[in-house]
Amino acid sequence: MTDDAKTAAERELAAVLARKAEGRREIARRSFAEKIERMEALRERLAPFKRLREQRRVAREAAAASAPQAGSEGGGKTDGPASATSAGSNT
Repeated sequence: MTDDAKTAAERELAAVLARKAEGRREIARRSFAEKIERMEALRERLAPFKRLREQRRVAREAAAASAPQAGSEGGGKTDGPASATSAGSNT
């Protein structure tokens, strides 16, 4: 990395960090009621995504329950670590 590119990257990083700090100060200045109101608005915006995720989870469980169990007739591996996508993450 050249000196010019490094200093440009450093300036960009400094600008990002300064904006994050300003955002934290803005949030700190808000009243508790304003913070709650903001969280409720966020919850409302995310509600459709949470409903869709729950529908997919129910459909996946129903499909797994109706499908024949792999390994129930012997020979298949039935236990082990869960994949990252099926580990029940809330994100």
